[in-house]
Amino acid sequence: MAIKLKTKKDIEFYESVVQHKKAISDIMYKLADMIRKRADAHDDSKLDSTEFNKWSLNYLPESKRNLDNKEFKKTFEKLGEVREIHYSKNRHHLEFFNGDIKKINIIDLLEIICDWIASTANQDKGNLRLTIERAKERFKFSKEIEHIILNTLELLEIILEVTEL
Repeated sequence: MAIKLKTKKDIEFYESVVQHKKAISDIMYKLADMIRKRADAHDDSKLDSTEFNKWSLNYLPESKRNLDNKEFKKTFEKLGEVREIHYSKNRHHLEFFNGDIKKINIIDLLEIICDWIASTANQDKGNLRLTIERAKERFKFSKEIEHIILNTLELLEIILEVTEL
């Protein structure tokens, strides 16, 4: 149903709404651009000489990257120094913030969730909900943060057209 702008007040209100929509659109497009740039740069530090050789030397196929796999645990420990270097360069790890989830922003959280999804997707016995539960315990997430993460997963299940993440 089309609206009719009958009065000066109608026109002013209409222009105000259009201006507000434009302002919101500009902000959200800037956020989308930021997300695109972060997606393109995700884990780039693993491809530089400081990290690459150590990661490559200790490479395990994703099927063996499981928190309950003894080989993975050993490898994870061997990667200690390079892992810390990687964490210090990448906001998509809570360790970047010394585990203080109160320091992250919503874009960080979104990238963290995407990283967890991608990391667990190809693991043998990969379990995203268990990953989230362990992170919650380790980094002391509040119930509110946990719910935001789980609500985001529900949305991503729709977007990615999967039945369960």
